[in-house]
Amino acid sequence: MSSSPSHRLSEIGLIALLSAPFLTVMGAFSVIVAAPTIKAELGATPEEVSAIVAGYGLAYAAALTPAGRLGDCYGRRRAFVVGLGAFAIMGVACACAPTVQALIVARMLQGLAAALAFPQVLSIIRVVANGDVERSRAFAAFGVALGLSGVAGQAVSGALVAADLAGLSWRSVFLINVPITLIACPIVLRHIPETRAVPTPGLDLGGALMCAAGLALLLYTVIRLPQQGFSPLLAGTALLAAAILTTFAFDQRRKTCQGKQPLFPTTLLRGSTFGWGLAIAFLFHTTVVAFPLAFALYLQIGHGLSAWYTGLMGMPTTLAFLVTSSAAVRYGSKLPNAMAVGGFLTGTALILCAVAALALPDMTVALIPGLILAGCGQGIFLPPLLNAVLARTEPRDAGTAAGVLATAQQVGGAFGAAAVNAIYFSTAAAGPHAVAFGAAAAVPGVAAVVAAMLLRINFREPATS
Repeated sequence: MSSSPSHRLSEIGLIALLSAPFLTVMGAFSVIVAAPTIKAELGATPEEVSAIVAGYGLAYAAALTPAGRLGDCYGRRRAFVVGLGAFAIMGVACACAPTVQALIVARMLQGLAAALAFPQVLSIIRVVANGDVERSRAFAAFGVALGLSGVAGQAVSGALVAADLAGLSWRSVFLINVPITLIACPIVLRHIPETRAVPTPGLDLGGALMCAAGLALLLYTVIRLPQQGFSPLLAGTALLAAAILTTFAFDQRRKTCQGKQPLFPTTLLRGSTFGWGLAIAFLFHTTVVAFPLAFALYLQIGHGLSAWYTGLMGMPTTLAFLVTSSAAVRYGSKLPNAMAVGGFLTGTALILCAVAALALPDMTVALIPGLILAGCGQGIFLPPLLNAVLARTEPRDAGTAAGVLATAQQVGGAFGAAAVNAIYFSTAAAGPHAVAFGAAAAVPGVAAVVAAMLLRINFREPATS
């Protein structure tokens, strides 16, 4: 089981902990807003734009579960501080990248660092929070941090790119991690107790490598397919990815049955909603990453608008998320099926944005009602889902479960971004950008509706505990 906390989860400690989800999510949104400028200044191809956005998400996703296990083994607070510090350092490396290839590598390394810090936050909340009420409030604060990161990632990055401070252009968006990290890490060391899993779990590096290789090959296929077509090379890549991931699944089942400690204990799937929670998180997270990318491409490339304008246009979504996310956790138990409503609302909102772009291609402000509704839907849906899934796990599995859940979210975001990017550029090459945006927005829109349907079928109770 997990070691016992020495005191409650203090407010200042929680705020410092939430710097990790704030910075890692802000980093994703910042790059989405800056992507068209990066494409223009570094001469990046559509595939390289996908790699900049999705490569970070894939590295993040592939390392999340073993990183959560590292925290269980060697201390969650220690892993958090090392991960957050490395995230800031790799942000500096991104800002100094001379070529698009160097930027892709630095972004993937930054994703690995983010993966070390992020799951520690969820597992520390799960283990250190004193009771269901405190835990629920901490998860609500987690949702608020995600919302704030969206606002900052869009508005601040848009302003920085437009201001072109010291001629840095898009590079400045990677440097804002440093001062926040320098403040947060000492606070965490002082106010958060160290916790570990007892007995110490194994790391299963073989399983981690298989999972990462299979996901990387699958993502490569998704990125290359629209431009290259289904060639023999991509067919072989897809088959190899399927074979590796199938082997991984059997390997994890075998290790679980033998009493070993695999990367993903299949016991997490028995007699609970955890497995369905992973599928739902995978699908719904495409709305968080993929749609903003399609939106940024449409405004900046399709309409020639600035990154600053793009950031401002994205704020209605994140502000609506901020308002509804805390209320969803607080009042969710009094609103049966509220999460399903949030999912359907999100999907409907994204489809509404696509219709508005097609009907009024010269009026980007026509997208605002759909953007507000999307933020409301996401705020109702996401924070309660985290609490619902993780509250049903045992404390000894907190790090592993948090890592697996966050992996499902990040994989969904990475694949959604790759699919949206490919659909947008391939469609825009043959027709109006409004049509390209509509086709790209349909991907996360449909995913949100399917996620809501799965939730309605498999989660009979409201998502709070």
